[in-house]
Amino acid sequence: MTIQHDNPGDLQTSKQPGASRPFDANDFCRVCDYPLQNLTSDKCPECGAHVDADDPRTYWDAINESQMEAWAIRMFLFFLLPFLLLIIGLLSLFG
Repeated sequence: MTIQHDNPGDLQTSKQPGASRPFDANDFCRVCDYPLQNLTSDKCPECGAHVDADDPRTYWDAINESQMEAWAIRMFLFFLLPFLLLIIGLLSLFG
């Protein structure tokens, strides 16, 4: 499906045949990191890997990946780091 606007300066948005949504600017091939924005086939043009906008296992979303990295950093700062500091403090008291 292609959406065309009255203004020729607007971007066109394409999606894969049969997909419920188009790939956006944050979607990349899991195999080669090729940007999949406006891809209209089910194969990555760079490496030929199967990609499907409806199957997140076939591509990675940069926003979701960065959110997961931020979550991991928060878990480290709020749980693991205080625990490690407690252990170091106890070791310095008894060591």
